[in-house]
Amino acid sequence: MKNTEIRQHYINFFLNKKHTFVKSCPVAPQNDPSLLFINAGMNQFKDVFLGTGTRDYTRAVNSQICIRVSGKHNDLEDVGHDVSHLTLFEMLGNWSFGDYYKKEAISWAWELLTTKFNLPKSKLYATVYRTDDESKDLWKSLTDINPEHILKYDEKDNFWEMGKTGPCGPSSEIHMDRGPEHCHHKDPNHVCFVNGDCERYLELWNLVFIQYNRDSEGTLNDLPNKHVDTGAGFERLCAILQNVPSVYDTDVFKPIIRKIEEISGITYSSDEPGTPHRVMADHVRTLIFGISDNVYPSNEGRGYVLRRLLRRALRYANNIGIKEPIIHKLVPTVISTMDGFFESIERQQNVMIDIIKSEEISFLKTLDSGLELLEKIFSETPNLKRLSGEVTFKLYDTFGFPLDLTKDFCEEKNCSIDEEGFQKLLNEQKNRSRNAQQFTDAPSASDLSSNTKTSLKTDEEKLKLIQQLVSNKSLHHAPDQLVAKGGEARLLNTIPEKLKMARHHTGTHILHEALRIVLGEHVFQAGSLVDTTRLRFDFSHFKSISKEDLEKIQKIIDEKISENISIEIENMPIKQAKDIGAMALFGEKYGDIVRTVKIGDYSFELCGGTHVINTKDIEAIKILSESAISAGTRRIEAIAGNENIQIHEDNVKKKLKKGISPKLDILKKLSKQLSIDDKVIENLIDLETLEINELQNREKSILSKIKELEKRINKENNSKLNDSIDEFMNEILSLQNNSNLLIKDVEGTDIKGLKAMSDKIMTLKPSLIAVLSSIKNGQVLVRCDKSVINQITAPKIISFITDITGGKGGGRPDMAQAGGLDSSKLPSALDSLRKHLIKTSV
Repeated sequence: MKNTEIRQHYINFFLNKKHTFVKSCPVAPQNDPSLLFINAGMNQFKDVFLGTGTRDYTRAVNSQICIRVSGKHNDLEDVGHDVSHLTLFEMLGNWSFGDYYKKEAISWAWELLTTKFNLPKSKLYATVYRTDDESKDLWKSLTDINPEHILKYDEKDNFWEMGKTGPCGPSSEIHMDRGPEHCHHKDPNHVCFVNGDCERYLELWNLVFIQYNRDSEGTLNDLPNKHVDTGAGFERLCAILQNVPSVYDTDVFKPIIRKIEEISGITYSSDEPGTPHRVMADHVRTLIFGISDNVYPSNEGRGYVLRRLLRRALRYANNIGIKEPIIHKLVPTVISTMDGFFESIERQQNVMIDIIKSEEISFLKTLDSGLELLEKIFSETPNLKRLSGEVTFKLYDTFGFPLDLTKDFCEEKNCSIDEEGFQKLLNEQKNRSRNAQQFTDAPSASDLSSNTKTSLKTDEEKLKLIQQLVSNKSLHHAPDQLVAKGGEARLLNTIPEKLKMARHHTGTHILHEALRIVLGEHVFQAGSLVDTTRLRFDFSHFKSISKEDLEKIQKIIDEKISENISIEIENMPIKQAKDIGAMALFGEKYGDIVRTVKIGDYSFELCGGTHVINTKDIEAIKILSESAISAGTRRIEAIAGNENIQIHEDNVKKKLKKGISPKLDILKKLSKQLSIDDKVIENLIDLETLEINELQNREKSILSKIKELEKRINKENNSKLNDSIDEFMNEILSLQNNSNLLIKDVEGTDIKGLKAMSDKIMTLKPSLIAVLSSIKNGQVLVRCDKSVINQITAPKIISFITDITGGKGGGRPDMAQAGGLDSSKLPSALDSLRKHLIKTSV
């Protein structure tokens, strides 16, 4: 029986018992801060058990994706080393909310396992709580299980509690004896038994009977309504029904393992040599479902869990000789094993591949160096029994090794690690970071990025200056509105203002859903601007949209407008809106009653704005531009309505007809020198009425004024950057040869600014090598503490960089600089330098 058939048989069985099918909830809990990830099927019904929520059904069935990587449900260290543990699994479950109870739960479980799945009755065991005689008697009276196979256990195995207080109750577990050949113990005196420590007896299903409420004093009180909460491990059930030794031998995992064999050329083994295959096959599944629910690899919280898993998988891939990115290549295979049951992962396949591949490339830059360090330590000290906290922290801080990755490596060498020492160093680093952040005048990390407030301020001042120089006749705008890119924006008196606003507002909803259809369900609104002449829509996405995808998005928009879909507006309780699928904006706060906007079966969102009655009232939408506004966030600008679009197209034709290309050439040259989009300047200057000689004169005036402006801005920037130097401490890497390394691109300054701040930087840590760059200007400054120049000199570092980027440079052993570098190649050159210095310090 295929895995997809097993899942559907389970669901259909309970649908026939008048249960309602409920979809798997996102693995990232949305309203439960106590959980890192969903770890049981009952999580989404927690409010019902607590008495704070209700459902419009009393019986439910589903297959819930669960992740167990933290707290008491942490299986990570065992994953890969045995053939049963997983970080992600499906939990088949059925629930009763104050409806049926023990009698039905027990009889139906027995019926499904023995008559539908045809498991041998003689091999099945049932455990009950030591005082739960009711369940024991029901097993005897309702089923034909061997009475000797009904066993009593204590709280550890057969009493379920949500927490120290709250709903709780006894449970009854169903186990299967797979035979003595499945016992993995070599000890001849070992005895196999239910709830033992070998693989012979496998738990299949847990039936929890929630009948008590434990109060703060520990007293058990009867609940007014009794509930049933059951969970059966899907992958384990597949292993039993497909008669294979382990979950990794089922058709859930076998295709993934075959793909790993194909890529690596290494045949899978069910014993220890197969650990890398099992780790990769398990971890990629967790990554896929995490990313599909908008959890992305990062250095915090849930994101760090995914990053740890990915890096652990890459380390095991390295063990079988795979040095290139591999995990992203497994994504299509994993999705194919689900056979369409989890729709969200199929629609986000390409996004998952991009994110995972990017993470792989990043970590592989330092993985080899970290492993070389560990191998060197163990070769120099073959009988090492405990790895120091200092080395463990260096692996974490310099090479990006999560703690559990270092643990895995050391366990293979029969060595422990000094976790206490590691934690102490980690806490010290966090404290330094907190202290650095207490200086409120210092710019944050985002202030030093390419989208800095200072840079924005600079561009604003540039534009104001240009505007003043070219006179106000060149500005075409509606009252209190910005100028739309790509065309004139003027007051249209022929159409009511409210309708024009409504067209653009409904347009954002149509655009939003089109983006999700083409790019994936990871797309969510990150901001918007709607007025009578245009719309601007910001959304989450990781790369620029291809021409082909933009055409697909435009086609979907055109189709929805032409379908004449009625817009339905309705007020309803927020819970009801979410339950029936309304999309809420991430981070937005809503009241108890919300307003919903439904565009047929196409789009359903919470929104309080003005909308058209029918999509035909929009007439048309034209996408004008797509661009990045920050890391992970893109922007689309568009216009709606035939008249708006006609005005835009007329403007384009006018410019071509007037033969203003020589003027445009001047603008492009000017915009390049100012690092400003030429379309922005074009919108500020009336090219039709401005003579070319006058434009050339104004160009000189503008450049002169801008030069003065940039001098002042650079002076302000250098002052602010000097104030923020202490924050650079957190980016300094400690190298194996006891030197320290800082490679930092500093936005908003030039070589003079780099020199001015380098003296203070050199006091941050002893034996420091500081490589400071201004990528925008193609400049680099290198400082080397005198204690390290016997190992490396500043001119040698400059030569390493210029060999890649071109340009010229030189200087003293302790300080050198270079200019004229190819800015497009400088980031990769600095990355190669970092990797080189880390590797040569080992």
